[in-house]
Amino acid sequence: MEFIKVRLNKSCGVKCRESPLELVFVIDSSESVGPSNFEMVKNFVNALIDRVSVSRDATRVGVVLYSHINVVVVNLQQYTHHEDVKAAVRRMTYLGEGTFTGSGIQRANQMFQAARP
Repeated sequence: MEFIKVRLNKSCGVKCRESPLELVFVIDSSESVGPSNFEMVKNFVNALIDRVSVSRDATRVGVVLYSHINVVVVNLQQYTHHEDVKAAVRRMTYLGEGTFTGSGIQRANQMFQAARP
């Protein structure tokens, strides 16, 4: 598995941190990922969540977990504080079965129906 390093802009400032954003993570929990890599992905997602201002007016976060099934862990309207989203991500359990990426992406697209204009 190859990970891409993302450099987060620390000088983003208030304006871009609080601009309205709909952010949906589609997280692979299939057998090929493995339990240890799954934990790394959860940590990565939580690190990104720390970099945005989660609120009703700024960034709304959604999370879809997929393997042989797909599960909406957090919908875009569910939480208005980053600690709540991070706790939901930490509670995700590794599914470890088949890889049905298309259905995970499809579920994420459905979530965007609740997105702001």
